[in-house]
Amino acid sequence: MKRILFFSMPLVMSVLLMAGCGQNQPATDVAGADDAPAVVADTDVSTPADDDTPDTPAANADEELHFVFVTPLFAHPVWLVARDGFYVAAEEFNFRADWVGPHVIDADEMIRQIETAIVMGADGIITQGINPDAMVPVLYQAYEAGVPVVVVNSDIPGGPRLAYLGTDPTSLGGLGAQAIIDRLGDEPLNVGFIVAAIDNQIALEMVAGYEQVFETAPGGYTRLTMVADGGDVLEAVQHVENMITTFPELNVVVTVSGAAPGAVARVLVERDMVDQITVMGIDDVDETVIGIRDGVIYATMTQNFFRKGYQASQWLAEYIREGTTPPALINDSGTMIVTIDNIDTYDVDMMVPATW
Repeated sequence: MKRILFFSMPLVMSVLLMAGCGQNQPATDVAGADDAPAVVADTDVSTPADDDTPDTPAANADEELHFVFVTPLFAHPVWLVARDGFYVAAEEFNFRADWVGPHVIDADEMIRQIETAIVMGADGIITQGINPDAMVPVLYQAYEAGVPVVVVNSDIPGGPRLAYLGTDPTSLGGLGAQAIIDRLGDEPLNVGFIVAAIDNQIALEMVAGYEQVFETAPGGYTRLTMVADGGDVLEAVQHVENMITTFPELNVVVTVSGAAPGAVARVLVERDMVDQITVMGIDDVDETVIGIRDGVIYATMTQNFFRKGYQASQWLAEYIREGTTPPALINDSGTMIVTIDNIDTYDVDMMVPATW
């Protein structure tokens, strides 16, 4: 079956976080240079050209397709939620699902897995832009082969893709900030931020979202410090110790690193300061969830990784079979604030497409 990308837009130049391999179907015909799909551009909305939209489905609805999800972390708990969504979608939309990727973050290995999927004739690919600049060329390889790609979690701007589905970082930060304001009321907000890397653009956009709303706090807002833990728990512990020593007025710690919430909780328990500092986490790793249940962590901002696996697959299936394009090129996968009030239901709630 030849796979054609059915819409054309001009190219506009505008990252999470192990080597797994899956079964692949035999290679199929790919589009040649004259009928290669046009680049999907980094614009607000992807609108198909009227004369490029197919009159009939591109594939028989009963034909099993083959999708490959190239994850940055093959067995990380957060990404396993995306795998669940991918596998559920495989049952619903009739495709063979291969989950592949490195056990530690390795952009080169991800690129090799994408290349393998293209050569072996995958009908569609899902991946993350863990190193966007380095991954643009392999997206062009998929484009030339007529294989649509959906990018999730962090985008690959400038690369041809059917759509991007990921958390809007500014929105995430704003929602988290408002939750903290609602909890602390008129109390001044003296905030320390912990990110994984100071030069991580997504993290910086999340911090900007927090600060935009913090500026409206009735009691006022002061950023005390922002530090990077490199994704290391022990380094995060040291940073929290330093924050508490250096800034006795500290009353809020916002974490934009998955390693940090548990580290903050550990320090607060050891110092008997649980009631003095409000902790906002990121993602729902076990230690963070335990911290919320124990009342040490106030809340965490949970990204909908199930949706990233499920809906990305749905879009690929509907596009290949019906020529239907996603609602936009850039799509927000949504965020949920998890507190003690919804700790027992949030994971199930996020798996219901009707709530998206």
